[in-house]
Amino acid sequence: VTDRIVARFPSTADDAAIQNTIKAYDLVDTKEPSRRLGRRVLRVPRARIAEVISIANSLHEDPATLWATPEILAPVVKQQINDPLYNDQWHLNNLGGVANLTADADIDLPEAWSLSSNPDPAWMIHQGNAAIVVSVPDPDGVDTQHPDLAANSIGSRGGVTDPHGTGCAGLAVGDGNTIGGRGVAPFCSLLGAEATNSSEAVDAFDWSVEHGAAVISNSWSITTLFQDLVDAIQSAVADGREGRGCVVLFAAGNDFGTVEQNNPYAALDEVICVGASTSMDVHAAYSNTGESDDTVDVVAPSGPAADSEFGTFTNTDARGQYLRTTDQTGTDGYNNSIPLGPTDLADLDYTELFSGTSGATPVAAGVAALVLSTNPDLTAGEAKQILYDSADTIDAGHADYPRFYGNGRVNAYEAVQQALIGHYTTGDLRFQDIVGVSWELNPRTIGAGGTFELAGVELNSTQRAQMDRILAAWLVLDMEDVDNGTEVSVENGLGRLISHCPPTGSGNRRPVIMSLPVDEVIFQETNGPFVLRNNDWLFGTVKLYEASLSVLYVHADSETDPTVTGGWRFPQPGVPGSAVGWLWGYLDSSPEHVQTGQPLEEQASTSTY
Repeated sequence: VTDRIVARFPSTADDAAIQNTIKAYDLVDTKEPSRRLGRRVLRVPRARIAEVISIANSLHEDPATLWATPEILAPVVKQQINDPLYNDQWHLNNLGGVANLTADADIDLPEAWSLSSNPDPAWMIHQGNAAIVVSVPDPDGVDTQHPDLAANSIGSRGGVTDPHGTGCAGLAVGDGNTIGGRGVAPFCSLLGAEATNSSEAVDAFDWSVEHGAAVISNSWSITTLFQDLVDAIQSAVADGREGRGCVVLFAAGNDFGTVEQNNPYAALDEVICVGASTSMDVHAAYSNTGESDDTVDVVAPSGPAADSEFGTFTNTDARGQYLRTTDQTGTDGYNNSIPLGPTDLADLDYTELFSGTSGATPVAAGVAALVLSTNPDLTAGEAKQILYDSADTIDAGHADYPRFYGNGRVNAYEAVQQALIGHYTTGDLRFQDIVGVSWELNPRTIGAGGTFELAGVELNSTQRAQMDRILAAWLVLDMEDVDNGTEVSVENGLGRLISHCPPTGSGNRRPVIMSLPVDEVIFQETNGPFVLRNNDWLFGTVKLYEASLSVLYVHADSETDPTVTGGWRFPQPGVPGSAVGWLWGYLDSSPEHVQTGQPLEEQASTSTY
């Protein structure tokens, strides 16, 4: 237990009421910033350290608070991945050092899992979000009752005839538990659908969309284009996921030929065509290539089989290693068949001999699911582009790279990072004058080498909680008599120089705009107030009439947010509170935007940075 108490006050409580409660308990407000309205970190005076728990209990019972608790520094236990096959799932994390493994010939999955899309634990969705559903239509169906799939399964259609679809599902969304292996997106949901022919494939697509699929992974082929199936695929991409579109992936195929000839559905512009790379980080010989440079979109790791008949499987194949994944339960899976049996795992519910673009496709689908888990507002097209832009270049010297590799091997870490940036920067772009302090009737004089503390010119935690991401910040100073060659600077409470501004010229009064590092604005309550310094040691004093802190930020979408309001003010030198208008003119060169004086919400534009 420390000397601090964490309390949450109602969002409707004004600051004066909160401060009165804090004072009543003889506590000190640390003013630490928080994204949660009403959250305060309070310090107990040294003389009352022994009473921390009793004070916290009393504050918790006080109707002025929602809750209060003493700060207890409990150690954080690092999450251990204890699925027994995980260490052998090289496609997720390839450390090399073993025969037939090239280090980093993987999708950088542990790095992706380590990311968080929001400081709030409720948003720790870097291993998948149950709201993101991955559908696996397959000619064999999917054993959704498999012990590594059942917890994630939300529905199935048709039966289970063979193990192929079950192996695919495990690679995409195998559960994160203490058995078997783990999928790329272990906490996403699963739909399994049997599709043995084109008509059933149409039904599987429509059914998947109706049941909320976000990603549809297809490790199968039909050599003839049927318009009804093409239309079902295009409809899923355009209209699925409440209009944002489903991400649809198709296997390039294992025919040692071209995608166009062997699986034309994978060549459709709307889908992601996935080829296979090996644990040696090169193109898998069987993986179909494109007749054009833009057919194959990405590759993902899979097994090394190098002849059309696949030959006798062995996990010591000199051309690379195979994939470990779920198998049909019991004695009906790959693990109980010949010639696989003698070299496969002891647990018949899993196999270590999965391969082909059938394995690569659900791996890429799992990455797509992580992207949408991180930022569910992305459209299907935006998610596709993230997979392309984030892919790793491998086998860079290949003479015909695009036809074989497309954009490269999928990289989960880079993809989630790009989606993470999108999560923070999608919403209403807003500009707001946060606070202004005026000395119009009694301007502050700062002598040569002197300083002046800008008390009250700060972004507090309540205001910060309304901002999803601060893009830029400025200090706007209404100053007079800053001579030519004069320089003023702003420092924080730690004494570190933040910014400089140009002179106004002797006898002139005008707003001086100083750009501020965003982190200094966010943590200003911790670092102390800004201090204005007159660096002119030769030419005397300057005068300060007004100081305003202005912020350009992204506001997360919200149906109700009555606290963020305001308006741009027309620039009128000499009129208190007008400096921010000059700043908007500086940013946009459109003074008519300032003159309207409309609320910020009515003039907000939607942008993605």
